[in-house]
Amino acid sequence: MYSLVYVNKDEVVAVRDIFGIKPLYYTIINKDILISTSIKCLLEYTNNTEKEREKVKKSDEKANAIEGKRNY
Repeated sequence: MYSLVYVNKDEVVAVRDIFGIKPLYYTIINKDILISTSIKCLLEYTNNTEKEREKVKKSDEKANAIEGKRNY
């Protein structure tokens, strides 16, 4: 069982074992390519990214409320 990722300038090649015992998952988020043999890792990263966006959004809303501005 193995997975391998090769990166060369504009090219990314991801391979897994020929027997298919370990799956290979990937996603692209904000021009970043995330590759894992576990989908749980990708989902956790995605959830953490969403939480961070929500924190930023809430802090922006608080700042705008203090300044008397509204987000539409």
